[in-house]
Amino acid sequence: MRRYSSAGSSKGTFRREYADDLGEDQESVTFLVSTEILAPTAGLVVQVSVPERARVSAGDTLLVLQSMKTEISITAEVGGRVSRIHVKKGDEVNIGQTLAEIES
Repeated sequence: MRRYSSAGSSKGTFRREYADDLGEDQESVTFLVSTEILAPTAGLVVQVSVPERARVSAGDTLLVLQSMKTEISITAEVGGRVSRIHVKKGDEVNIGQTLAEIES
């Protein structure tokens, strides 16, 4: 099976698969949307609650930040698969920094 992939915008990846190697004339097109989870404030990562490739639902806690002695739960905005965690426990993050990505 031949697979063609091309990167789309920062919002997603476009993947097209052809099944002609199997003698089929069908084409399958999938659009994966990658949602970036951004830090709402500067702070310290005190907990990472999910591993990469984990399935999550909207509202699930991904990680916890501490800012000005307050813990802030960072939740998934959409359901899908966690494609990448950009931080680890103990990291200092800045406002707007990408913390994780979810493919839906």
